[in-house]
Parts: sequence; C-alpha cells; structure tokens
Amino acid sequence: MKIVYLGRYNYSEILGGPEKVAKRIYSHLSDKCINSIFIEYFFEGKKYSIKEKLFGKKIFNTTGNKIVYRLGLIRLLFFLIKIKPDLIHVITFERFSIISIVYKILYRVKLVYTVHGVIVDENKIQNQGISHIYIIKDILVEKSLFRFADRAIFLSEISIQAAQRYYKINDDKVVIIPNGIDNIFYRKELHKNDNEEEFNIVFVGNTNRKGKGFDLLLSALKEVKFRANLYVVSELSETKFLNENGLIKIFFVNKMDTEAFAKFLNDKHFFISASLFDSFSLTAIEAMAAGVIPVVTRETGMARFIIHRESGFIYDYGNYKTLANLLTQLSSDMELRKRVSNNAKLIYNLLSWDKIIEQYIFLYKEIIN
Repeated sequence: MKIVYLGRYNYSEILGGPEKVAKRIYSHLSDKCINSIFIEYFFEGKKYSIKEKLFGKKIFNTTGNKIVYRLGLIRLLFFLIKIKPDLIHVITFERFSIISIVYKILYRVKLVYTVHGVIVDENKIQNQGISHIYIIKDILVEKSLFRFADRAIFLSEISIQAAQRYYKINDDKVVIIPNGIDNIFYRKELHKNDNEEEFNIVFVGNTNRKGKGFDLLLSALKEVKFRANLYVVSELSETKFLNENGLIKIFFVNKMDTEAFAKFLNDKHFFISASLFDSFSLTAIEAMAAGVIPVVTRETGMARFIIHRESGFIYDYGNYKTLANLLTQLSSDMELRKRVSNNAKLIYNLLSWDKIIEQYIFLYKEIIN
C-alpha cells in the first residue's frame, strides 16, 4: 500500500488543528512501516519564482528521519506518474491539490479528502485581503475535491451539514473520523489545582472573529460572582480586568507548542468554546484528556463526545446566561467538578492517535481493495 499525502507540513510544534492532524497521521503511519510520502508546495507568495512553483524540488528531513517533499506543480504531476501511488490523501485543503485530480482522471488512482472546514464559509469570514481570483480558485478546487474524491472524511456531523449547504455530496463518499489526542495530554491522576476561591478558565481562538463567541463569553463572565483567571490563547499580549470589582482577570497568551500547551493545561479548571460553528475543536479534546472540564456550544463538533453533566457541559450558541449558570454551578460544587473532570479524561481511551490511526488504516484498505 503506497500512500501520498498532499497538504501543508508545519515543521514546528506550534500547530493549527489541520496541521497537527496532517503531521500526526503521516508520522504514525510511517512508524507502522506503511509506505507513505508527504508532499507540500512552494507556498509563501512571492518568496519563490514561477520556475520553482512549476518545476521546483526540495527534500526535507523531519523529526524521526521522515521525509517531506516540496514540489512544483508540473514536477508533482510527473512525480506521481513515476511512483504510481495506490492512494492520494489530500490531508489539508491547498490549491495545489488540483494536480491530484488531474492525476486521478488520467490514472484512476483512489483519492481521499479530509474536510477540516468549508473553505467557502471560511473565506466569507476572513474576506479582508483575499483577492476574488483566489476565492474563485478555492471554490473550484473545493468543488472538484468533493466531486472526484472516493471518500470525504469529515470530523463531525455538523461539518457535513455545513458542506451540504454549498455542495451536493454523495452520501456513499462520506466518512466521519474525528481528530486524535497526543499521549502527552492524558493525565491519569486527579486534577492538581482545585482551589474553590479562584478558577482558571481557558479560551482558544481569534477574539476578533465574531463566530468564536469571545464577546458572549465576556457577557457570561460579567454575570458570575466568583473569582477567576481567564486565559485567552491568541495573538495579543496584555492583561486586563473584566468587571469593576476585579473578580475576573484576563490574560492573553501566545500560541504554544504541543508540550508547552500540555503543561499550560495542568492547573486549568474549565475549557470554554463559545463558537457559532467549529467543525471539531482539537484543543477541546486535548483539554478533556488533561482533566479540564469542557463547557462547549452545541455547535462545536466535538460536543457529540460529551455527556452533559457527566463528562462536560453543552449549551446553545449565544445563550450567555446559560453559560454563566453552568460556570456558577461548577464553581460551587466540588464533587461535580471532580466527577466531570475524571469522566472527561476518558476521552483519551476513545480518541488517542493510536485508535484514530486504526480507523484510517481500515479506510485505506477498504478503498484500495
């Protein structure tokens, strides 16, 4: 079984969700001696010449001596013709993956596409600075991937629903495989910090994106009567108080690598998702594995892994009063916190990367055979 991954490879450990998924799947499958190759493109705009973007080739050794190829578009097509893969997996959405569709039409290779988000939707949210030409290219590539892929891997049911608002997707192609959790996050022992006088809350995301619900979280925290530190993992770097009596103190923390984020979660109590839409939320399940209690919107994809009031809490987007009430209940009930925290950690038994990789291997064999 020869597999080619197409996507964006991040050589650091400060990773977005799609980048971490791509890196982990490639690493785990390589460790299992499955013949796999990761190919990326000459990204970064004007840094590279037209010649490099068409014919360029560079080879990089990653951690564990795994190899990543960086190829231009024409070079990529001829590279695929030469190695004749059994399956191509477009593991993060990139425009250069259109070459995989050209190759599929010519050689009938099996094609898999992991849907981390709906690009049409994302471009609408982040429209500032994106040219109309790039938006049109994104739509054409995304539409082609849904049409020609033998399987479209979604992270959750709500992600499927989001894609179906824009595209007609054959139900026979749809597969749901969630993201996995690194072992470093799993904490068997009891939570180290259960100070009833002050709680540590985590929010991860761009506070300027309305759909992330940061303003709603602030509205909820204005309703509570306990002391708390809100840690916002974002790009800003400042400290401020939320309300006049100083009960809630806000800290903005830069994005961290995997090891640092696992340590960061060590003394945190609650993880908040206030999103209008999140196809999954990898950081939420990582926090759960660490015993941090998740309080997430129903519109967060990983919410399907939470049993309300047993392994976490679920509320409807925009209902900040319900969020405030849930946080108040948690702050006043130590036994509830301990039970939910311990149950939350069990998510690791279900979603460790070893378990998730088994699902990918099963899917690959099913498609190829």
